[in-house]
Amino acid sequence: MNPYRIKKAVTNFLTGEYFTDALRVTISIVLPAWVLFAYDLPQAAIAVAHGALLIGLTDSRGTIGDKQTTSVVSILLFFFVSVISSLSWPYPWLMGGIFFTVTLGCAMLMVYGSRFSITGTAAIILMIFIWGLKPANGLEFSLYLLAGGIWFYIVSLVQLRIWPARYLNYAIADCLLATHDFLKAKALFYDIQVPLADCYNKAIHLHSHVSEKQEQVRSILLRDKSAMQAENRQGQALLFAASRSIDLYEQITAIHHDYGFLRHAFKVTGALDLVGQMIGLMADDIRDISEMEPFKNPEEPGLASARQMPLLEARFVYIIQKEDEVNARILSKLLANLKQIYEDIRLIYGALRNYNEFLPKNEPQPEYNYFAPFQDFGWSQLATNFRFSSPIFKFSLRLAITCLFCYSLANILPLGKYSYWILITVVVIMKPAFSLTRKRNMQRLTGTLIGVALALVILALVQSTTLLLAWFMIFLVGFFTFNRTHHMLSVVSLTPMVIIALNVYGNSDPGFIVERVYDTLIGCAIAFAATYMFPFWEAGRLPFLMKEVLKANTNYLQNLLHAISGKPENVTGYKLSRKNVYIMQANLSAAFQRMLGEPKNKITETENIYHFQMLNHILCSNIASLFLLFRSGLLELNKEGEQKRIDQAIGSLQESIRLIEQLNESVASNRAGITKRHDEAPDNQHEHHDQLHLLIDVVDDIRYCSKALQISKF
Repeated sequence: MNPYRIKKAVTNFLTGEYFTDALRVTISIVLPAWVLFAYDLPQAAIAVAHGALLIGLTDSRGTIGDKQTTSVVSILLFFFVSVISSLSWPYPWLMGGIFFTVTLGCAMLMVYGSRFSITGTAAIILMIFIWGLKPANGLEFSLYLLAGGIWFYIVSLVQLRIWPARYLNYAIADCLLATHDFLKAKALFYDIQVPLADCYNKAIHLHSHVSEKQEQVRSILLRDKSAMQAENRQGQALLFAASRSIDLYEQITAIHHDYGFLRHAFKVTGALDLVGQMIGLMADDIRDISEMEPFKNPEEPGLASARQMPLLEARFVYIIQKEDEVNARILSKLLANLKQIYEDIRLIYGALRNYNEFLPKNEPQPEYNYFAPFQDFGWSQLATNFRFSSPIFKFSLRLAITCLFCYSLANILPLGKYSYWILITVVVIMKPAFSLTRKRNMQRLTGTLIGVALALVILALVQSTTLLLAWFMIFLVGFFTFNRTHHMLSVVSLTPMVIIALNVYGNSDPGFIVERVYDTLIGCAIAFAATYMFPFWEAGRLPFLMKEVLKANTNYLQNLLHAISGKPENVTGYKLSRKNVYIMQANLSAAFQRMLGEPKNKITETENIYHFQMLNHILCSNIASLFLLFRSGLLELNKEGEQKRIDQAIGSLQESIRLIEQLNESVASNRAGITKRHDEAPDNQHEHHDQLHLLIDVVDDIRYCSKALQISKF
């Protein structure tokens, strides 16, 4: 990495969302605590700091409405949990019942999404802290805790009122950065040194990341009433940039051809290198746009690639002119696709550079209200999941039983004064998926050991209380900076922060540091063992997800058939079907990756499922290419042959859906030779020049792959 990029990375980190939010959270926690300590109210300072810290944990990216709802629910829930825990801790049997009930109920908040899942986890941690701290006056402690939560809530709302579009800007930037990563991965397809299997593996993995970022943009933007108002020029510019960034991803996805044929036919012409260079320049442009501050520098000279792209295009045109008619047509389509991507990048850049000069194109717009993620906060949503077949209920029951076991263990065995660390470790580590729990286990152990080493070094070298408090604040900022992005680094910050705080508070006995280590070890061991209680293995869910991917692609293809049949364009239906394909593919990819982290005897059919994912990725790319051909007039309206071939593809997909639905039925057929690899150099080149023929070819491969999965009985 060159010095400029290093400097840029440091600047982006220091001015980015996570670090600046961490500074705000740290100040919001430390400031009231410092004032109360100055007035000799240590218990009040601790309670207020805890209240602010807990609401800070729930303070994630979202709209003002999201912040208000989450904060109010969290404040009331934390106060309730604090009161009942403070009144119950002197009575071990009663506290045990509270542990089980509160843990089960708060873990079930996961049914309402990630925001309330974090709130539930924070409430459980609060209960554990109160059991460990054992406040003498429970009601007073709870009232101070309530005051700390309200204080942080006010600070958070003030920030959003001053910078209302802050989180939306960051969400769009993250979406563009994820698109940059995906575009860089697409460049690898044109590098003959990189195996195609590795290219597909990386593209499928990155697709999940892009889909997640796109959904977050929709969640914030489309539910922000102010930004969606037509008279809000800034909001409309952000809406255009967000919409174009998703359309841009479709354009990038549509850079799909028979890569085996392309590599075979053009490896010595220089065309592949030129494509790689052009994609690299455009990826750098997207990265630069993601790093710019919207609407702040309207006089910027323009995109960095402005000089080089025309030269590369001219060289590409020269190569096209030297090719025969068939190959020239393939390269011309590829160049047209690349030019459209570059045009979309320029439009996004123009919209974010200066909203006053932004003029949206006069083109059909979808009904955006259909794209905002639906959130059901009714009691029925919770009641529906209160059954043993629900993965969320299984996890909640598992966590509640594990916490009750740890609580009982701490009461029976002399585990030390800080045995509540065992429970905190369990709550933080345990996740619904086995693979995520195992990953958290390793991160927690590694982070704790590194953090303990840091704390020992600091305590050995620093004697001044003022300097120790300065280190405490540094680690507190570090914890909140990495809390949502890198668990191990957050633990590396959390461990010395806690040790330094206890040391300053009066516990200078080094024995509690050793206790911190073995409590973490015990907590990690218990959390890992508990994952085998009411387990939920991903392999059992994969057939359902594969079927949903096929249904989504079928609907996507039916929208294409609707378009070329001459019926009025349905922009909303088309974009909804595209969105659903992206989400279903991301869900399947995420579940498959989680399965790979499970015990070996629970992993099944990895080769066929990976091949199935690859084929669906190719199918989605082909459909996107056909949509682009249709818009450019190269796919004719009402052409009977084209409609018939798309109907044929839809039929093959529907047959694949039936095969996946019958996975557990026995089929008397020979499995050998059923799957076939795609993207190998073809025998008949002319067959692969027709995009519709590619479509038929890939859906046939999907049908063969589905049959292989069915015959294997999964």
